[in-house]
Formats: sequence, structure tokens, C-alpha cells
Amino acid sequence: FEPADRTSDRSSSSSATSEAATLALLQQSARAEQTGALPEAMAYAERAVRIDPHRADLWTRLATLELRNGDSHAAIQYANKALTLAGDRPDWQRDAWLVIADAREAEGDGDGARSIRAKWRSFRG
Repeated sequence: FEPADRTSDRSSSSSATSEAATLALLQQSARAEQTGALPEAMAYAERAVRIDPHRADLWTRLATLELRNGDSHAAIQYANKALTLAGDRPDWQRDAWLVIADAREAEGDGDGARSIRAKWRSFRG
């Protein structure tokens, strides 16, 4: 028999470990991006998403990297995934929408990009 609080301790410990791993991967991704190693940056972001696929900000990070890599279609798909996970986090919603705006602009839809930016750049939630 194991007390319930020990089980929850293990669960929160596992959650803390996942959070630490995700943070480390995001830092590695940022360093790789800064040095111009975009495929490496994307690989770190993909690993972070695999660890915690329910975090919208991780999907937005991946979307941003896809856009930098020239794949606006994938960027929009990942940003849309982020929107489905953002819940009531207006900061995560805004970040995902701004990636979509950048991707639309890259695809030649300047009007659509401007419309999104007009709403979300000044959005405070």
C-alpha cells in the first residue's frame, strides 16, 4: 500500500522533470538558431513538443522555426495547432496568430497579414 501523497509526489516530480527537459531543449533550440543552425534548432523544438505536446507555446516555437526555414504552410499548421491548445491564454493565442500573419505575408497575402496584426499586436486579453 502506498499513500496517495507519495503517488502525487512522484507525479509532480515527473512533471518537474519534463518541465526542466523542455526548458533545456528550448534553450538549446534558441542557441542553435542564434548560430544559424536552423535544422538543429528545429530538432530541439520538435523534441520539446514530443515531451509536452499540450503546450501551445512549444508548437508556436516550432511554427516560428518552420517559417524561418521557408515553409509557411507548415508554420501555419503548427500555429493552428498552438491555437487549439492555447485555451484561455491570450498571450499564446497572440503569438500563434502573429506567426500566422507572418506566414500569410510570406505567401503573398499582405491584406490577411495586416488584418491579423491589426487585431493581435495591440491585444491585451
